[in-house]
Amino acid sequence: MLQHIQMVNLVFENCEVIQVQQNQIRDLRLSGLSQRLVGSLETGFHRYLEVEEFELILKSSLRHDVSSRLLYFEVDGMDNFERIQKYHNLVYVMITDKKGVEERIDLPWDDEENRWFYNTFETHIYDEAKDELTIRVSPHVEKTKEKDA
Repeated sequence: MLQHIQMVNLVFENCEVIQVQQNQIRDLRLSGLSQRLVGSLETGFHRYLEVEEFELILKSSLRHDVSSRLLYFEVDGMDNFERIQKYHNLVYVMITDKKGVEERIDLPWDDEENRWFYNTFETHIYDEAKDELTIRVSPHVEKTKEKDA
């Protein structure tokens, strides 16, 4: 699948985006992919894709890539790995294939416990030896507790 991907946009609750090029991804896993139609005959229908589980492993080349950050980099001063791990607010990904076709995929979300736009289904594992970050969004993992809201 990775050979067909040009880039993946990570889109966060505050509309911040981190663009990840194909060569900055070690692995991408999507499971439980489904689609839903939303709308009416009067307004038209929109197709949404969603996954039950999402896992993305990012290479160290993304860590300090300022050009990948669309919004807020100058304000918070964190590198991409730090930003992702601090806020836990990944909402969807936009995958662009080699032909330029974009596909939005909504991720599982749960913020009912604290209502501060913090996704308790989102977890991170940082591998210090490889300087790689794994992002996982799934209702089937232990929920994270808010640290930096």
